[in-house]
Amino acid sequence: MGDGAGVTDEQFGIMMVNHTAGVHLNIREQEVLGQHLLTFLRGFESNIDLRELRGSTDRIIQFDLERRTGTYAAMHAAITRIFNSDGTVAAQMAVFRDVTAKPGGTVEKELHHRHVA
Repeated sequence: MGDGAGVTDEQFGIMMVNHTAGVHLNIREQEVLGQHLLTFLRGFESNIDLRELRGSTDRIIQFDLERRTGTYAAMHAAITRIFNSDGTVAAQMAVFRDVTAKPGGTVEKELHHRHVA
């Protein structure tokens, strides 16, 4: 499966998600436009406090997500902010890469150890 991608406004309101992002996050674009992206990440555990994304001034934020209820899934996520000429955030691009399985096994233990450590 390919990478999931989405675009949000400066407040994480969903403007667009591709089909793969919908599959990864269990959402449908038509039903989530305008809603807050973090609402759909609540079913995942992360190696960062997702609430801190709102106040972050970082240009690029990378983190891992794990869904442990239902079908297990592990993803690496990156959010890149797109700036206006005055320095304000115009939009944000989010990419979700499924890393559940990789050659030689799964990343479940690897993510769990980073999350717990």
